[in-house]
Amino acid sequence: MVVMKTHNLLMIILFFNGFAFAQLDTSIVVFNISEINSSVKVPCNVRIWNSSGKYLYPDSAYFWKGLMGTPFPDYPSNGSFSIKLPPGKYSYELDRGHEYYLTNGSFLVTNKNITLNLRLQRIINLKKRNWWSGEFHIHRKPKDIELLMKSGDLHVAPVITAWNQDYPYKNADTNYDFSVRRFDDDRFYTITGSEDERSGGAILVLNAPKPIDFSTNTHPEYPPLAKMVEKINADPEGNHWIDIEKPFWWDMPILLSTGRVNSIGIAHNHMTQAGVFDNEAWGKPRDKDKYPPPGNGYWTQEIYYRILNSGIRIPPSAGSASGVLMNPVGYNRVYAYIENGLTYDKWFDAVKRGKCFVSNGPLLLCKANGELPGRVFTSDKKFEIKIDAEIYSRDTVDVVEIIKNGKVLKYIPATELKDKFSVGIVFEESGWFLIRVICKTTGNFRFASTAPFYVEIGKNKRHISRSAAQFFLDWINERSGLIKTDDKEQLREINKYVNAARKYWEGIVASATYE
Repeated sequence: MVVMKTHNLLMIILFFNGFAFAQLDTSIVVFNISEINSSVKVPCNVRIWNSSGKYLYPDSAYFWKGLMGTPFPDYPSNGSFSIKLPPGKYSYELDRGHEYYLTNGSFLVTNKNITLNLRLQRIINLKKRNWWSGEFHIHRKPKDIELLMKSGDLHVAPVITAWNQDYPYKNADTNYDFSVRRFDDDRFYTITGSEDERSGGAILVLNAPKPIDFSTNTHPEYPPLAKMVEKINADPEGNHWIDIEKPFWWDMPILLSTGRVNSIGIAHNHMTQAGVFDNEAWGKPRDKDKYPPPGNGYWTQEIYYRILNSGIRIPPSAGSASGVLMNPVGYNRVYAYIENGLTYDKWFDAVKRGKCFVSNGPLLLCKANGELPGRVFTSDKKFEIKIDAEIYSRDTVDVVEIIKNGKVLKYIPATELKDKFSVGIVFEESGWFLIRVICKTTGNFRFASTAPFYVEIGKNKRHISRSAAQFFLDWINERSGLIKTDDKEQLREINKYVNAARKYWEGIVASATYE
């Protein structure tokens, strides 16, 4: 039998009572969020933190951590919610994607319930201009995707639900719904996206009839990604879309040589809301003297320009990897131009034709001689082009650049910029051009880029640079030396694709029309 002294027992009772009182000493804070001059509640991502910098969540079930174990701060709100908070000073930020300004502020909790009626301010409504947003790389639960799309004001979302060893559809007795899903009239998503990510990099496979099971691909090198591309395209049931998730992946030139990929990610998940990864993971590393932090973004685009300079016409894509890396859904996004209403298929068709721009911040509406990006201009003589552009951004714009055949042709600093501007350029030979906007964001890389416009003059219809093609041929030879496997039969098959790619790039070098 244990005898407890009365004094100790009293202290324990007081301790637990004090704990209970502390738990009850909270106030309810109600958030109501709408646009300026409207009372309609608007979904958005909300960040709330206390004076110590700790993020707080109205619904603890939503809380998740990224790949590095860091808590993700955003809470997707439907426009109205409440949170219990102890006394203190708190800060908040409201974010509904790139077409809205950030709304931020602070509030004080005492011992009374309070209501915050907050307003979002639009920068521009792009869907009214026939520009519709989407992104390619989403790792979020399908049950959450509708609220996440509304909170980020995203219209098209092919969700990745199968990723390497994670394939949740093995139960043959379950009747899964793999159809295109539509809500809010003009928002669409699917759950058939798949990602195969290994030593050579990653491909995203979208718009398949059902997600693809990559779970048997347990070797980092085998089967090679190029073989998977070949296998996927041989499927008679699907109209697959294959995206090279980043340009600097080691297998990128091999994948391009198949002629079976549809897009390549130049606004990718190494560009995050908080900053830029200072590495290329298992990809071709950049020269950090030439591209100091956050040079990953510039390196990405230099590679893309070399692809275009090799005569390969492939549209850019964007993806955030939300659910794995620290991005909200739609942080990196593609805007595609579509008239007469949005559908899922029309959006992908517009991206395929290059009628698009990518962005993780500024918004860039651009036409050349009245035509949208992706246009192929033809002429038998010198060709003059007038570029008309509009820029909208909640970040401060640093510079606008006209990129011609991979080089900065015109550099327009912010001091000379207005929201709208026009500039003329001239082509005397075949080539391509695009427009790029860079923002002033310390430690980050916020930009927008149109897809390329193309110009064909005379007999040589494409600008094919020998040095650009040689760059990728050398890349393949370097990649070949990195392949590690003890299985001779596997190595033989891997080398089949490497050798085919080498022959492909040798052919481009031999057919070059420019140095």
